[in-house]
Amino acid sequence: MTSTDKVPQYLDQPGRQAMPFRFSLLKGKKNRVRTGSGQSQGRVEMTSQPGAINEKIITALASGPLSKAGIANSLDLGGVTGYLNRAVRELLAEGRIEYTVPEKPNSRFQKYRLIK
Repeated sequence: MTSTDKVPQYLDQPGRQAMPFRFSLLKGKKNRVRTGSGQSQGRVEMTSQPGAINEKIITALASGPLSKAGIANSLDLGGVTGYLNRAVRELLAEGRIEYTVPEKPNSRFQKYRLIK
């Protein structure tokens, strides 16, 4: 018997069950999953114009204070992305938006609002 013909040995232990399983490694391609034609699925692509997301964030905040997750949801993003984080930081630095809890910038209850 060669090393490729070896069958795994399982030890019976009281109160435990062992299940044989099989797995295979993909050759050539990395482990990636493609869905359909490679287009985004209902998500907004924000990379076309650098300042576009900033204006969309301002528009979303016009209705009232929102968390980053709320902003992402209103922009139809799948979640909070690095691009959204950078845009929020830029708007804070420019003084166009502010924290609702300025003394605790890392609070889980933090939201952002337009400066009046």
